[in-house]
Amino acid sequence: GAAAPTGLNPVGGGGMLGLGLLGAGPLAGITPHQQQLLAAAQLAGGGVVDAGLAAQARLSKLNAAAPEVDSATLEKISEVAMQFFIERVPTDEQMREREAVCSKLHQAVVNEFPSARLQLFGSSGNNFCGKNSDLDLCLIVPEEVVYSDQGGGRGGNRRNMGRRETEKRRQQDRKKLMGKFVLRIADVMRRKGMEELTELPHARVPIVKFKTRDEQGHLVDCDVCINNYLACLNTELLFTYSHVDWRLRPMVYCVKHWIKQRQINDPYKGYLSSYTYTLMCIQFLQQCTPPVLPCLQEILRSEAVRRGDPMLRFRNTYDCYFYRDIERLKGFGNANTESIGVLLLKFFRFYAHFDKKKLVVCIRRGKPLTKKDKGWEKAMQRNRHVFCIEDPFDTDVDLGRNADENTVNDIQQEFERAFKMLSETGDLVKVMESYDTEREGAAPLPPKPADDADDHDHDHDHGPPTDEGETPPITPEGGEPPEQWATGSVEVDVPGVSLPADIQILDPSR
Repeated sequence: GAAAPTGLNPVGGGGMLGLGLLGAGPLAGITPHQQQLLAAAQLAGGGVVDAGLAAQARLSKLNAAAPEVDSATLEKISEVAMQFFIERVPTDEQMREREAVCSKLHQAVVNEFPSARLQLFGSSGNNFCGKNSDLDLCLIVPEEVVYSDQGGGRGGNRRNMGRRETEKRRQQDRKKLMGKFVLRIADVMRRKGMEELTELPHARVPIVKFKTRDEQGHLVDCDVCINNYLACLNTELLFTYSHVDWRLRPMVYCVKHWIKQRQINDPYKGYLSSYTYTLMCIQFLQQCTPPVLPCLQEILRSEAVRRGDPMLRFRNTYDCYFYRDIERLKGFGNANTESIGVLLLKFFRFYAHFDKKKLVVCIRRGKPLTKKDKGWEKAMQRNRHVFCIEDPFDTDVDLGRNADENTVNDIQQEFERAFKMLSETGDLVKVMESYDTEREGAAPLPPKPADDADDHDHDHDHGPPTDEGETPPITPEGGEPPEQWATGSVEVDVPGVSLPADIQILDPSR
């Protein structure tokens, strides 16, 4: 595996053979494919090889194989990908302007609610934002502030309602109160001169949307929600991954543009969100040989359990532990010297051949799980859990749950098209050609979703839908936000590229 910093225990990379099940070297007399199946059988406890584990083994073997593409083509892909990335990553000046806007908004909020603080989340805070990305902010505020002066707050009425009504009714009541608090935030922003303000108190996650001006007078789109803790934790998780190996960011920028151009990025129309594709990039890089990325949720987990890390039981429900020491993680993927061109080719091949009937994308474990592991096998018969991506923290949630057989087939066909075209021509620009442009003059096709120009990560900007209806954001009841959310921004060094520091968290002292 890759050379990890001293003291770390990388988990999940390198495929089945990387788990040490078969010893240090290949076994005499059997093929590499048979070795993979034997490893799968050993994981299953011997006997007949489980179909899901066999699918894991096949995918791992495929990912280890080098694409049959000449070096000149690979270099061409890498050059275009890096140029594409450099053109789209925000400049130092743009990041300073965004930080100034955040500071202005933070001051406006704390003047009204001194115990509150703002935190960037989604692409705004996870190190994958574009030059024109919206600012998505979460107001972290104590529960007593949210429910004060609204009636039915933390007093006896609310507690009595909790005993009388079902859990669903209590959640609905909580959401209504959260919606009322959003109206209070909207009033603050209106008094501070924000433009084109829209309140959405009845949205799945209540938010207020508005525009404000940066120091250059440019309008910046902003969304503010309340106490959406899991979204903030997901943002911090991706932010940490982005600093482990510099190749993740160019890959994600290319993939996010590709899914927009090919119109397979709208979960409300049965496709996957840009956040979900980012998780797919991380899973792929965890599965490279040697691995480019570790599994942050497994590193030093036993030590976290020993010391009783509170993030293992966040709000007594969610296991939100992950390793956060960015400095010790840098250089993890150095043993893998593959270029962006090679990695993009392998990425498209990885998911073109991903066995959607048996496997689940799972960055929490650093490798795909089986649907049998998750209990999601039978749901496929009802056209649910067709292409599965596990939420890293709320592990009962399938982030691909909106996709059906038709849209998943669209997605895999796009992966196949991208791999075939890239391996044959090396033309990354052509691969990312607009779906509409490619179809000009062709017979009319069923409508596909429009370009997601505002670069939202839908699953965590406005909360995931559930089978039961709507899920409000997590409130602080039963626990305070993690202390590490008060940390500042961190710089990332990309060889040969000068990149700005990205804002992660707004320090309440600003």
